[in-house]
Amino acid sequence: MNNRNILVLSYEEAQSFDPQPYGITAIIRISSRDFKPLKYKEKFFAILELNFLDITEEEFYNFTPEEIEKLKENCPNPYPISTYQAEQILRFIEKYLDKINTLVIHCDNGESRSPAVAYIIAKYFLKDKNLSDKLLKEYRPNKTVISRLEELLKNNKL
Repeated sequence: MNNRNILVLSYEEAQSFDPQPYGITAIIRISSRDFKPLKYKEKFFAILELNFLDITEEEFYNFTPEEIEKLKENCPNPYPISTYQAEQILRFIEKYLDKINTLVIHCDNGESRSPAVAYIIAKYFLKDKNLSDKLLKEYRPNKTVISRLEELLKNNKL
């Protein structure tokens, strides 16, 4: 199982990413904005698209109601990751990880939300400590994304 490729990309990189050279490829798309169609959409084995902000729960609770309303102008879902969205991610991983060669995970900048999901996959599904440690060192994984996913995994709530 450790021979899976996990690629963390930005929104812009993912838009034009051609999965053909990577074998059977699935993609998890995370953004705070509406999704543009992928250039090579038909070449992906499976696609999951989720909208949530790149913020922690603590940061969200510091927003005023007015600030949340303003965020809604540009973000379909101006909140941190929900438990339901975390369940969707884990179900997607469980359903497709053994059927693919490569999993692409992207968020707006490829620095926080997608590395958090990649970290969970490396640690809990691939059992690859080197990769999980590398992701923690090279990126700024979103703490709320990690804690929501870990909470579901530890409580076996799928």
